[in-house]
Amino acid sequence: MPTDTPPILVFAPDLLMRQQLVEGLRAGGFPVRSAATRARFDAALQEAAPAAIVVELDGVGVDGAALVGELRASDATAATPLIGFCAHTRAELIAAARAAGADRVVARGEIVRGIAKIAGAATRGATDPG
Repeated sequence: MPTDTPPILVFAPDLLMRQQLVEGLRAGGFPVRSAATRARFDAALQEAAPAAIVVELDGVGVDGAALVGELRASDATAATPLIGFCAHTRAELIAAARAAGADRVVARGEIVRGIAKIAGAATRGATDPG
């Protein structure tokens, strides 16, 4: 990808998840920025508009559905592709994040295995089929 391509922004408080996602995105040819805290995530959003946003919905201290709602309510991120992920057992959170406007919500295992493909689909405009 060209160097002027906007980065994928990953917000994941969990260090291992964040590292796996960053590595998967870089291996797929995507420029990437990451944040472990809400303050750093907010700062990254102010610095440059991302091509897509990936959010750990059930990360420590994260209210995933509320964050998705905030991102959708902001003029700066309302149209930015938004991918959420969490434990597959969190059915209520998955439904709430989708209702709040997440383009796609997937389980942790799925996002680790397929982050480059998922990000590619998101940046091309594909949305969550279910």
